[in-house]
Amino acid sequence: MLTKDDFLAARERIRDHIVLTPLQGASSLSQMLGMDVFIKNETFQKTGAFKYRGVMNTLLSTTKEELVAGVITASSGNHGKALATAASEREIAATVVLPSTAPLIKIQALQHVHARIFFSEPQRRLQLAEKIAKEEGLLFIHPFNDLRVIAGQSTIGLEILEQYPEVERIVVPMGGGGLITGIASAVKTFRPEVEMVGAETLNVPKFTYNLHRDVLAPTPEKPSAADAIVSNMPGTHTIEGVRRYVDRIVDVTEENILLALKILVESEQVLCEPSSAVVLGAMLQEEFSPKKTVLVISGGNIDPDNLLGLIRRTSL
Repeated sequence: MLTKDDFLAARERIRDHIVLTPLQGASSLSQMLGMDVFIKNETFQKTGAFKYRGVMNTLLSTTKEELVAGVITASSGNHGKALATAASEREIAATVVLPSTAPLIKIQALQHVHARIFFSEPQRRLQLAEKIAKEEGLLFIHPFNDLRVIAGQSTIGLEILEQYPEVERIVVPMGGGGLITGIASAVKTFRPEVEMVGAETLNVPKFTYNLHRDVLAPTPEKPSAADAIVSNMPGTHTIEGVRRYVDRIVDVTEENILLALKILVESEQVLCEPSSAVVLGAMLQEEFSPKKTVLVISGGNIDPDNLLGLIRRTSL
């Protein structure tokens, strides 16, 4: 896994290329939950989500020779948008394999930066991207199971420790696990006493399903409003990171994800994806002791009409 030097090197490598996102006090949530709550808001990051960090660290860690033919990835949208944007800035050709269920806003974002797009069944997109990479000699950049990507995401953890030295708990969304593995491994390296909590959708509980398995297996799944975190199997690096550094996992119901989304939008004016709201959903669903808590809001790439429709489906 990654070391202290890896985390610090990633921060220095990408410092001038990313946004130092704000850590915001959440007074309504603090009152509701009975503890001090802050929000690390990655909706302010370039491309509207945390993914730009991992992509940028990977591109800056890669030789020009490896990039000459172009890059490719598979994504639910945010990783692809980040890669295509960063590649376009460096005049590198980018290809993205999207799930057939990708929302229009994420397709349009890729078209805006002239990415080549393929569509696939949601749980087959990684295999298709790897096949195209092999056939065309492209550099495949995994959306979560790549140590360079994970090191880039770790910079969020370093920023939280600097912005809020008193933090006692950090709650992070879990898709493929690159985000929580990066944040948790960095935070535990410097502050091992900080409680790390992962929140995933109950409809695709790939980490609880695989946590104690010797061989990783696809998770039985159902559709989820949290479309950005529905990868049905963790990676080898991310399952190791979660086993080693994450103290608690909450599998959040659709009802609590949508309730959390409504609260974040209406009480804290945080416009985010349901995949981000899962962190507050975890806090609503289970009992937590009072601690100084940071909720990581991972992205905000959602169509406003879609967001409004999801909120209207929920009543407090």
